[in-house]
Amino acid sequence: MDVSILISVHNCVDLTRQCIDSLFETMPEDLSWEVIVYDDCSTDGTKGYLESQTHRIRVIPDTERGWYARNNNVLAEAAAGRWLVFLNNDTICLPGWFEPLYATAQAEPDVGIVGGLQVYPERKRVNHAGVVITRGRLPCHLYEGLDPDDPAVTCTRQLQAVTGACCMVLGSLFAELGGLHEGYVNGYEDIDLCLRARQAGWSVWYCGGSSIVHYGGCTAGRFDSESANQRLFLKRTRGLAVPDLKAITKADGMAWPLVAPWWSPRGMLLRLFQMTRHSRLVRPLYNRLIQFRVVVAVRGMAHRLLTP
Repeated sequence: MDVSILISVHNCVDLTRQCIDSLFETMPEDLSWEVIVYDDCSTDGTKGYLESQTHRIRVIPDTERGWYARNNNVLAEAAAGRWLVFLNNDTICLPGWFEPLYATAQAEPDVGIVGGLQVYPERKRVNHAGVVITRGRLPCHLYEGLDPDDPAVTCTRQLQAVTGACCMVLGSLFAELGGLHEGYVNGYEDIDLCLRARQAGWSVWYCGGSSIVHYGGCTAGRFDSESANQRLFLKRTRGLAVPDLKAITKADGMAWPLVAPWWSPRGMLLRLFQMTRHSRLVRPLYNRLIQFRVVVAVRGMAHRLLTP
């Protein structure tokens, strides 16, 4: 089999239905593929819906609440495809999303992981254009909030990492690396996997020609372990995660995110903005607010005021 599409779900039945329907509407007909869904103890109408879809998907139920890494490792073990596509249930597959992703995966013999462009639901702002590493050695979605049609967003290139919300991984590589590290609880395990793949000699690619919608942060408890995940990530990836945000944005000619010296008033405001945005308490709220136009407008004003 060519491809196994793996989806871990917990509640959010309407999003799951939307995701699976869009998947079957957009996958190419000349491909051998399967869909396996892991139901992580859903308590809404998810179980009934998944049971009604067994003619086109395989379902793995759970009796004890799990987490992203464990659930997807179970899915990968059950998969028959040469390539594994990890897909969040809060996504919508847009027409033509799969072919560029698959073509990028086939382009070079050392390609191990490929991710694509993800946009917010109104489809006018970037959610993810690859992942870069900040000066503090933490991952960051590149060009979040910007125009999806910008050339820096639509390009295809190697990066250190891509998000697991939608990524294609060579099945043999996933097994070789031992899958996702289960010490992470719903965060950072995908970036950890990408960095380990690169360490093992494989390349990680971002494909700007593949585009899906991603709501982001919809599952309950998504950010409950953010601080612990960050500490584990910093410990495990020392020497692997290389700060590259500044180098990539400079090469692209992009003033993103805000840039200002530490000692200047603008710099202090900038650092406060960045630290609170990524904090355990603020991040879930931020992920919700960024979906509103007024928030994007305010952030754009901050860019203009704070960027030298």
